[in-house]
Amino acid sequence: MRKQPRILVIDDDEGIRRLYQAVLGRKNYRVTLASSTEEALAVLSREKFDLVLLDLQMPGSDGFVFLDRLQQYEQPPAVVVSSGLATVENAVKAVRLGAKDFIVKPFKVEQLLQTIERTLTIEALTAELSDLQMVRSVLELSTAVLSVTEVEPLLERLADLLWNLFKPEAIFFFIRSSETANFILRKYRPQPQPERISLFLSEEEVKKELGGERVGMKELSGKRQLLALLQGQGRELGVVRFDFPAERPGLTEKEQSFLSGLLVQSGIALENAMLFQALNEAYLKTIRSLVNSLEARDAYTRGHSEQVAYYAVLIGRQMKLSERQLEILRNIGYLHDLGKLGIKDAILLKEGKLTPEEYQIIREHPRLTARILEPLTLEEGELEACLYHHEWFNGRGYPAGLKEDQIPLMARIIAVADAYSAMTSNRPYSRVRTREEALAELKRCRGSQFDASVVDAFVSLMEGNEPPPTKFAPKEISGL
Repeated sequence: MRKQPRILVIDDDEGIRRLYQAVLGRKNYRVTLASSTEEALAVLSREKFDLVLLDLQMPGSDGFVFLDRLQQYEQPPAVVVSSGLATVENAVKAVRLGAKDFIVKPFKVEQLLQTIERTLTIEALTAELSDLQMVRSVLELSTAVLSVTEVEPLLERLADLLWNLFKPEAIFFFIRSSETANFILRKYRPQPQPERISLFLSEEEVKKELGGERVGMKELSGKRQLLALLQGQGRELGVVRFDFPAERPGLTEKEQSFLSGLLVQSGIALENAMLFQALNEAYLKTIRSLVNSLEARDAYTRGHSEQVAYYAVLIGRQMKLSERQLEILRNIGYLHDLGKLGIKDAILLKEGKLTPEEYQIIREHPRLTARILEPLTLEEGELEACLYHHEWFNGRGYPAGLKEDQIPLMARIIAVADAYSAMTSNRPYSRVRTREEALAELKRCRGSQFDASVVDAFVSLMEGNEPPPTKFAPKEISGL
């Protein structure tokens, strides 16, 4: 059941004021009367109303001055202008100053009541939609807390969410540096980066601005600037800065309440992402050491992972993959043979031909790689590429016998890079091949062992007018 709406009537004609009171009172509206805009503003400073009925032509300050003053209120009531000055110019000016509708005097009672009811209904729906948007934003953030485990994607989602919810002129995320007490700029809206923005905030500056509060707003250089803390367990993890135009009212109580809830959840999400990232980095340091240990066991394959990562990225660039996909390819190149750590040297380093049993053990190394990497929060595509890089395009590979598009694109790229690196390196069971011989072998196997489009991209690159550089990328896993 809707609450009893409160209506403020502003008209200098006592007879019209009494008419409004009688008509609106019969329709269950609570009516307050004011004979001037000055009296009305005094009433509004003490009480809240759902709607104002405003006459434009009055002694002293007219209705346009009242509309202009009303824009300074945090939650101004809806205004319906009722005037005998029925010109297009007056109607347009009133609407531009915030009026919701315009009724021409004299009017019929039915017209007045319909206009009031329509305006109140629209205002109620607008408020509900605003609340729903805020609730949806909180739910979206709750999802982010549970699902996003990397700092950059999390900040991206937070920036989009807060930008759409509060509609500032600009928004900036400063995240605490791991090396200093400063907060470093990590994300901002809009793009590109606005001019003359600080790249960091000092801890002292933030404490001074907020004065012990979590949220603070101030006037600065013709703007209303709001600073808000992102709090972790026992320390500040970041600062969000909003820039609003100077004429924008401060946050309403409802907006402040939602912002506080969002900040709490954002702090939790950010701390979780930082912890996940720290764990990943520690785990990947161990993985790097394991890769080095693997290659130290076999002089013939030393540098193989580095080469595969390098060639895979070259192919990816030739195939116009995104920067994120190139990062994934680089990671896979380093990690793809990690499972060989679980294979005995007697088999792994055997110079003669492998027995069927030994060959079957070697074929298990992709599964072992995936098992080692499972605790790491890698993308699904990275694990799949490591697991399936020995699948053949015609379905005769291992470990799952996938074929054609069943094999992830990343795995198909790694397969070509892996084969080329193996063929152009000295191995105990095969002689080193020249670049021309290795490319010829790839061409021979295009469409059977290898994806033809991947082979074509690599061959086109390697047989171009300018040969690709021979220096390999640094020996590290990227994208962290």
